[in-house]
Amino acid sequence: MTSRFSKPCTFVSQKQTETFEIDSVNMLRTIIIDTEPKSLELILKDCVGSERIKLDKTFTSMILGLKHLRKYPVDVLFVDIVLAKAWGIDFDEKIGQNIKVVFTSTQKELAIDAYDMDALDFLLKPYSFERVESTLAKIVNYFNIQISSKRLEGNENIFVRANHGLQKFVVAEILYIEALGDYVNIYLQNQKRITTRMTMKDMMDRLNKSEFIRIHRKFIVSLRKIEKIKSKAIKIAGKDIPIGNVYRKDALYLIKN
Repeated sequence: MTSRFSKPCTFVSQKQTETFEIDSVNMLRTIIIDTEPKSLELILKDCVGSERIKLDKTFTSMILGLKHLRKYPVDVLFVDIVLAKAWGIDFDEKIGQNIKVVFTSTQKELAIDAYDMDALDFLLKPYSFERVESTLAKIVNYFNIQISSKRLEGNENIFVRANHGLQKFVVAEILYIEALGDYVNIYLQNQKRITTRMTMKDMMDRLNKSEFIRIHRKFIVSLRKIEKIKSKAIKIAGKDIPIGNVYRKDALYLIKN
């Protein structure tokens, strides 16, 4: 029997007149937190594999969902707004990441609350395939814009504040980056080091995620500069850099693939 969710996903523009092209460099890691996640899961899984959405986990418990969010990187969260509101107005702080949220509900009137909570979209239950597909197109469009505006390719120059001025270097020269309190040390080829005031999150947001990866709360490394991979460390320019427990699974997967 043919599933009513079996048609292929075609992302279209907001005008519904042209196919929306998808940047396939990075899959968008997605989770669902809902008391009844199955219907949404079935629709999303029809799109997994050929498009950008990768459904990692579903949770019926907000507590378990939040534990996952604190441990693993997530780009997109589908969550029942009633569950989210039960955790208070500081829900964004509780999820702990720069995640785009799509709220779901059986109550149409809660859509206003969803957008007041800075949601990317609101889905009314029961879901329709077309409506979920429209939401996915909005998600992909948002991340493509972010990628094109923030990513630094290997041959591009970057400026950071250092030594009472602006210091310029080429992104491709970066070996690894080390956190140092409110500062970061950027280690470059030719044994050069630049220290600048910046968070690791801000630094990672400026880099191309197909070329750089965070492997520890204190370290970001260039995938191209890795010389050797061990179970608990990688070697770059002769230096062993530790892989943090929280980052190990994702880091080793991305490095090896």
